[in-house]
Amino acid sequence: MATGLERNTLAKAHFLIWDWIIFVNSFPDPITLTETVCICGSEAWNQFGFPNFADATPASSDQVCYH
Repeated sequence: MATGLERNTLAKAHFLIWDWIIFVNSFPDPITLTETVCICGSEAWNQFGFPNFADATPASSDQVCYH
């Protein structure tokens, strides 16, 4: 149940993941998909200018990317 900036960041990550699946690798193996989700989550934070997104809940951050 993300709200505000956290919701926008997760939506951007979702868009980046779909873009990657459609145009780069339609059938990734689980490891590749997991790595890509992590990269897309980080890229979404960076595109919005929030590399240290303090408002994100720890659970949401953990779901997007394990650091």
